[in-house]
Amino acid sequence: MEAAVVLPVLLLAAIGSVEFGRGLWTYHTMLLAVEEAGRYAMVYAASPSLLTSASCPNVASVTLANCAKAKADAYLAAYGGTGISVSQPSEDASTPKNLTITATYTFNFITPILLPFGPINLTSRVVVPEI
Repeated sequence: MEAAVVLPVLLLAAIGSVEFGRGLWTYHTMLLAVEEAGRYAMVYAASPSLLTSASCPNVASVTLANCAKAKADAYLAAYGGTGISVSQPSEDASTPKNLTITATYTFNFITPILLPFGPINLTSRVVVPEI
């Protein structure tokens, strides 16, 4: 009788902690990817002469925004961040100009029957000044 009462609670706690860890890992990977793209954008915005097709491979046109997006996508691919989309960085007209890089992901739980809280939209954004 005790097992019938305790086992569902323990099972829910174990599955819930695994799902929480998976969601946290996905968010952290997205955050690191956009921060890495932001660092790339700050370095190459300060020295635009360094921005070439060799420093920014696999893009159609070599611009700071395209290269920052390619850097975030490459980081996500290297760390297994599948299904995460990085939006095209946008530049604003403020002084100094800013570059906004955003990554989004719709997180679905593996066990939606046991954990009916989803899907959860994860977003990570970084705003980088182009100095």
